[in-house]
Amino acid sequence: ALPIWKLEALGFTVREDEAGRTFGGDTGTLIAILPGTRKGSVLFCSHMDRVKNGHGIKVREKDGVLYSGGDTILAADDVSGICAILDGVRRTLSSGNPHPRIEIAFTVGEEAGLFGGKALDLSVFQSSCCFVLDSPGLLGRLVNGAPGHVRFAIHVKGKPAHAGNEPEKGLSAIRVAADAIMHLQEGRITPTVVSNIGVIKGGTGTNVVPDLCEMT
Repeated sequence: ALPIWKLEALGFTVREDEAGRTFGGDTGTLIAILPGTRKGSVLFCSHMDRVKNGHGIKVREKDGVLYSGGDTILAADDVSGICAILDGVRRTLSSGNPHPRIEIAFTVGEEAGLFGGKALDLSVFQSSCCFVLDSPGLLGRLVNGAPGHVRFAIHVKGKPAHAGNEPEKGLSAIRVAADAIMHLQEGRITPTVVSNIGVIKGGTGTNVVPDLCEMT
């Protein structure tokens, strides 16, 4: 169930956006705002979806620790983040200390491709940065960067010809691709950037000058 009532019970104004429509889902991101009692604003984010699991979620408790039922996921990714945010807000409010405006985004579609985050209207927030609680590790661990991935599909077109009778009329796409690979940087380009041609295929037979070569 969406944690709307839990947020409203803490005094938040909550609304659900239309993020689900952008990727065929039926649920949107929850956007919650709690006015501050001092200057400033802070934004927290966790995602509500989890990896596919056709068996439901079974949770058991032992000595104050939650475990999965053994044949299902626990869904700690990222329910643990949601719980941490809610607990932090409760502790802040119960302390009675002044607090800044608190903004929360509980997104959807993260596991499938960050769809909820991509559809999020950032103009509704006042915070200049966001704390996303979605990382394993010891308490206090802070991730300020993450790897990115860019995939290139390169199609090289040559000119077909009979490799035995008239090879001079052809242009080998494989040779062109090979020459291109020799001029590309591969391996570790910088301390944080690597590159690799991992797949190459082309040609139709040994007696034909290949007119197409594909690299990925």
